[in-house]
Amino acid sequence: VGIDAYSWLHKGAYSCSMEICQRAPNTRNSKLPYLQYCMSRVNMLRYYSVIPVVVFDGGRLPSKAGTEEERQRRRDANLEQARTKLSEGNINDAIEFFQRAVEITPFMAYELIQILKTEGVEFVVAPYEADAQLAYLSMLDPEQGGLAAVISEDSDLMAYGCNAVIYKMDQYGNGEEVVMSNVFNCTQVPAGELSFRCFTQELFAGMCVLAGCDFLSSIVGIGIKRAHSLVCKYKNLNRVISVLQFDKKDRIPEDYVNSFKKANAIFRYARVYDANMRRLSFLRPLPEQFLEVYEGNLDFLGSDLPPSMVIAIAEGRMDPISMEAFDELQEVASLEHQLLSTNERVASRNRSRRLQTENDSSPFILVSQKAKNEVSFGAEEKGSQNLKHASDKMQ
Repeated sequence: VGIDAYSWLHKGAYSCSMEICQRAPNTRNSKLPYLQYCMSRVNMLRYYSVIPVVVFDGGRLPSKAGTEEERQRRRDANLEQARTKLSEGNINDAIEFFQRAVEITPFMAYELIQILKTEGVEFVVAPYEADAQLAYLSMLDPEQGGLAAVISEDSDLMAYGCNAVIYKMDQYGNGEEVVMSNVFNCTQVPAGELSFRCFTQELFAGMCVLAGCDFLSSIVGIGIKRAHSLVCKYKNLNRVISVLQFDKKDRIPEDYVNSFKKANAIFRYARVYDANMRRLSFLRPLPEQFLEVYEGNLDFLGSDLPPSMVIAIAEGRMDPISMEAFDELQEVASLEHQLLSTNERVASRNRSRRLQTENDSSPFILVSQKAKNEVSFGAEEKGSQNLKHASDKMQ
């Protein structure tokens, strides 16, 4: 069974978001709860004789740049709010903002990978989107390492063509399974629900793109219901786009048609890692004349990479975003941490000297400072209790 690693890392990070947001970059701490959260679920699957295959996100696709920038902007704004609330002593609100600000980084994935290696758990880092890699593995035959199902919280897996996805899995292994072949063949749909009886996998992905996805924002006025209605009516994506172009009510951006085709192509032909051949491949075989249509430039599916880099990324030895070896990143982080510690010690001594000088002229300064320390200590203690409560809730 495939595991969308970042979905578990995100869940596990909620209980220790403040520590993650405030620790030095690329510094290891194997005791943080998000690693324990992931491993508890890995071990639960193994207890029930389920073989987990943990799949991590890799590099970023150009088409997703706008989405990534907007998410980063929101994280930065939440982090600023968290620090403000923390400085005010409002720990509860600070933790909420830290949870919204936390970012799962390749180094956090690297920390989990080290534990997976020690435990003998199978894993792979996708060259780009983990969803595409999971869908690719789910299409393989069992003897080639194919997956029976995927555990995730991301609906994009269905657009990529993953047949069986388990959502909302709890600590006991209970979840909700969606089997796409059943969805497309279902003849009886409850009132108010959308029927996909007339859909193919390609039409389903096209509907998702029309409704808006990470690779392309939707046209104003088109949500999931109207996208479904258009696709169900015309049963051809090119016809749907033509209808929208001639409908005066729909204001289609100038580059929308080209972007729509590329977004659909990503869901069908994204670059993935072929572990058997140890090289990049495509989610599905490229159709004839595909290269001609895009004039040989397929970087929107993920840039082509040298085999040595592809393997290093897949095996968790190279950061898929910075393209630096993790060993080198750790060395740099260690030096930066040492320098930071030295600077903090110097700053602390300077503060002590200033405090002593002020104390010579005013006998009340130390009393005021002591009160500040007591307030600060009380806030930290309260924060620790809240973090413990959050951790207990997660478990």
